[in-house]
Amino acid sequence: MGSLPAMALGAAGLLAGAPGWGQLPVPHSEVRTPEVVVSATRQNDAVVTAKVVQTMHDDPYLFADHITVVTEGGVVRLQGVVTDVTDLYRAMYLARRIAGTRRVRNEIELITDVECHD
Repeated sequence: MGSLPAMALGAAGLLAGAPGWGQLPVPHSEVRTPEVVVSATRQNDAVVTAKVVQTMHDDPYLFADHITVVTEGGVVRLQGVVTDVTDLYRAMYLARRIAGTRRVRNEIELITDVECHD
């Protein structure tokens, strides 16, 4: 007896164990789908604002004393004045990283030519 009958028996065993072989189809009305429950809620705008403000004030690379944060419907608006473009980019970066923000709008004014009057 060669390897051919053994391979044929192995293939027959695989086909017999495969789903759908030798089984009757399940009627469509009896097919159950798992129930999907969505329990996620959007964070309160005040919570998002507080997280953004706290993150910006805790960041050692950002001077955020002149930046105001307003959140409406998950959209965070950054308002105020900065004198360095890296502060502007850093504020946007930090605000985008906070969970619950749908969008971040930049309303920060960049003042590059600051004159010193003595």
